[in-house]
Amino acid sequence: MRLGKHPHIYFFISFIPILFFFLIQNKFIVNAPYSDDWNAINGLVIRYFSAGDSFFEKLSLIIGQNNEHREGYLSIIAIIQFWIFGNINYKLFDLLGSLSILGIFFIFYGYILKFNK
Repeated sequence: MRLGKHPHIYFFISFIPILFFFLIQNKFIVNAPYSDDWNAINGLVIRYFSAGDSFFEKLSLIIGQNNEHREGYLSIIAIIQFWIFGNINYKLFDLLGSLSILGIFFIFYGYILKFNK
């Protein structure tokens, strides 16, 4: 199957569902902690910035176990976000977590390029 003279139009067509997802998510998302986010995120940030100056103490907070999870990525993002902005934005956590949907876009576009050959 040939895609015609303008194969890049399929690039944008395959991007429409992802754009729609992010627009809907951004419209209806609430900037509030959910479930155990208060303890996992805010508790970590409070302990991190009020802990001693020891590098190993701060590192153990980042890689430490919270409930049944070790949330190193979430901890690093929360600390950086609080350090830069001075507050925690839960909308940003959800939007960053949803970036994995871009993988679907690249899979769709890869199939389009495969069938173009």
